[in-house]
Amino acid sequence: ADASSATEAVDTNLMAVTQRVGTRKIASGVTCYDTLAGRGVLASRPLCKLMPNYIRAFVPGGTFFFTLNLLERRRRLLTNHSDDLRIVFADARRRRPFTIDAIFVLPDHLHSVWTLPVGDGDFSTRWHDIKAWFSARIPKHERLSSCRARKGERGIWQRRFWEHRIRDEDDLRRHIDYVHYNPIKHGHVSRLVDWPYSSFHRYVKAELYPPHWAADDVVKELALE
Repeated sequence: ADASSATEAVDTNLMAVTQRVGTRKIASGVTCYDTLAGRGVLASRPLCKLMPNYIRAFVPGGTFFFTLNLLERRRRLLTNHSDDLRIVFADARRRRPFTIDAIFVLPDHLHSVWTLPVGDGDFSTRWHDIKAWFSARIPKHERLSSCRARKGERGIWQRRFWEHRIRDEDDLRRHIDYVHYNPIKHGHVSRLVDWPYSSFHRYVKAELYPPHWAADDVVKELALE
């Protein structure tokens, strides 16, 4: 499969991101603060008989950073099925438009920064659709808990995901940097240009990053998994 196609949807949105991040190249040296504070998730354990009480930030037209994990972190489904992931993202954007400001995919999890349309704060439905449609395209070889089996659920994704509402331009720049630095953070590559499943290449093409870019110490020390 053409690995670069996994992020082709970013192309049409890059001009908007450039305007919001600033026409200068991605800068470093911003002040670090707790980017997980106020992320709007009650971390309750999913139970069969008691649904978790998730509290989501509803901000129409807001920009958000997301983390989604596979249920079995040893599996490599997201990169092995990158074409399927690209297709379901494209379908989700056709049905409920949103801007992909940045995205990065590892074998077992992904990070992304989205901006929703003005007046629209429903990112949960979009992620539900993406997760469900991707799961439907994957052969049924996963192990299922009795809870999931009774509900007819797949065992592909962790039930919950993390979101953080982007507060300002510095926060946006920091999270986009974090998204793009992840392949090095997890030891998959030593140069970001060698990891194909990332919008980093689009940013280099737009001259927002140099090809040899690496994150500063602030971004390297963030823990947003």
